[in-house]
Amino acid sequence: NALARIKSYHDYGTFTPLQVAAIAALEGDQQCVKDIAEQYRQRRNVLVKGLHELGWMVENPKASMYVWAKIPEQYAAMGSLEFAKKLLLEAKVCVSPG
Repeated sequence: NALARIKSYHDYGTFTPLQVAAIAALEGDQQCVKDIAEQYRQRRNVLVKGLHELGWMVENPKASMYVWAKIPEQYAAMGSLEFAKKLLLEAKVCVSPG
């Protein structure tokens, strides 16, 4: 097959079964990808709706499952890392600082 013929010339030891699996995944039925994307879209929408209900105005991302939000003004001085720690300890909500 084509992969076997060019493998020795164009890679640096990538595990062949992994490459074969990647080809199958990319060429196969993509419905599972659509299903997963829809699930993440729904989860993101629930998060955005909840944040809006709390008065935290965030944008609803058009092409991502991630919600980017500014630190509320009353917590801005502590910085994103300390705010993330506070959310985790006090509200049991995990966010990525930055």
